[in-house]
Amino acid sequence: MERRLQRLVNLAMDAIIAVDARQRIILFNQGAEKTFGYKAAEVLGRPLSMLMPARSAGEHAGHMANFDRSRRASKQMAKRGAITGLRRDGSEFPAEASIAVLHEETGPVFFAIMRDITEKRRVAERIEYLATHDSLTGLINRGLMNDRLAHALAGGGRA
Repeated sequence: MERRLQRLVNLAMDAIIAVDARQRIILFNQGAEKTFGYKAAEVLGRPLSMLMPARSAGEHAGHMANFDRSRRASKQMAKRGAITGLRRDGSEFPAEASIAVLHEETGPVFFAIMRDITEKRRVAERIEYLATHDSLTGLINRGLMNDRLAHALAGGGRA
C-alpha cells in the first residue's frame, strides 16, 4: 500500500513536501522537483528554510509552531495561504499552499501542498491593466482617471 501511495504522491502536479518536527524535509515529490528545481535526493534531510527566501524563514517557523499547537489542524487541511518560494537558481515565485499536520508517535509531520501561481498572477495583472488602460495608447482610461481624480479631490481637503 505504501508503494502505491508514493506513486500517487509522485503523480501529483502540485508540489507535495513533508517535514518532521525539526523542519527537515522527509518527502519531496516530483511536482516539488519541477517547482523548485531540486531533485529529492538533494533536499531530503535538509531544512525546509532552503526553499524560502531568508527574509520569511523566521516568520514561517512561527507559523508552523502555531499550526502545530492547533489540534483542529490535524483533522483538516488549512485554508490556502500565499507564500513565496525559492527555486534552486535563487529566483523567487509566488505560491499558494495548504498545510496539514499529522501527530505521530515520533512527533508531528507537516505536509504542504503547494502550487506555483506565477502565471495566475501574471494573467490577473494583465486583466487589471486591460481594464484600466486604453489598448491603443496605453494611457489610463476614463474609469481609472475618474477614480484617481476622486481620490485626489477627497485627499485634497485634508490638512
